[in-house]
Amino acid sequence: MWEMVTAVAAVLVVYVVARQARRLLQRATPLPRSQAIVHEFWLWAPVAALPSSDAISRRLLGRNPHNTPGRPALSTAQALLFTDVRTHVALSLPARNRHLFDPNFFADEAPVPSESIEAMKTAQAMVIVHFLSEEPMPNRDYLQFLAHLADAIADLMGSELIYDREGMRFYAGEQWKTQMMSDNARQTFERVVVM
Repeated sequence: MWEMVTAVAAVLVVYVVARQARRLLQRATPLPRSQAIVHEFWLWAPVAALPSSDAISRRLLGRNPHNTPGRPALSTAQALLFTDVRTHVALSLPARNRHLFDPNFFADEAPVPSESIEAMKTAQAMVIVHFLSEEPMPNRDYLQFLAHLADAIADLMGSELIYDREGMRFYAGEQWKTQMMSDNARQTFERVVVM
């Protein structure tokens, strides 16, 4: 009888310890994070200075050539992404990143259009227009906004070459404008890399 009580007690102790250990492990194990969304446009420009935020805002909102009477190209929610911490614009100079100005660097991803090779080689700066969200987005409005932001900066800096980093595709001059006019860039740049 005493052996049976000892065996039952041992089983109960093991069961309680196992449950406590499982609870501790569950608390200590981080839950999987939602996947981040990232999208970038790169553009090569003949000038080495970014336009001011005011100039970009004016071109992006009030003077956007994609606005139609009574219907702006960007909604208020999209326009607010301009000041969102998830949106970033960076300038890269050839002296520090020469490989980004070499068409051969992109050979494995996408061919640089032949008419744009010289523009890439002689560009004074490359601008990265970047959006990164750690959380899932409720829709793809950020992508339309990012395309308009790249378009505004390209226009202000005189850029004739834009690279959709996630879509792995170059757009030269008029080709970019055609894409932007395609349903106000809503369905154009739909490939998004999820990290």
